[in-house]
Amino acid sequence: VYKRQVVKGVIYTPIGDNRIAAINGYNGKIIWKSKKFKSVLAKRGLIYWEDPNSDKKMIFFSSGKNLVSLNAIDGSFQSDFGSNGVVRTGVNLLPPVIYKNQIVIATLSPDHNIESHNVLTGKLEWKLNYKKKNSKRVGGVPYDNSKGNPWGGSSLDINRGIFYIATGNPNSYFNGTRR
Repeated sequence: VYKRQVVKGVIYTPIGDNRIAAINGYNGKIIWKSKKFKSVLAKRGLIYWEDPNSDKKMIFFSSGKNLVSLNAIDGSFQSDFGSNGVVRTGVNLLPPVIYKNQIVIATLSPDHNIESHNVLTGKLEWKLNYKKKNSKRVGGVPYDNSKGNPWGGSSLDINRGIFYIATGNPNSYFNGTRR
């Protein structure tokens, strides 16, 4: 299920040929299409953001191991964000969230990080590894905690500045088949 943003009558959404499009919500006409991407993009959503200190209007989304920023007016890469609109991250599927001047994203295995980047420049502000590798044996079976990825979504409490992520099962070891 693709998640989209609607802002002032414009729908920003991924479309079938691995592009992002801006669509006029009143008449259905395409305003612009981004360039075609190689990897899955905005699989679980994208976000629209306006800089309160300038006229910048930006769209952010995940694409494989990248956090991408497009100009919301014409669909071009936001050239002053990261390396021509792209910041390399760990594998990510969730849409990022914006808190104050930071864009925050959770990455999947093997990285298991929560990363914060400057929303205008893409510069890494901080990174938190949320899972320590564990190689113990449990009941004679090697324990593998390499799973438990943030598939279920994320949420931001903007009043308290808390970022929440929901994770999946830690491993098939816990699925009940080895009881």
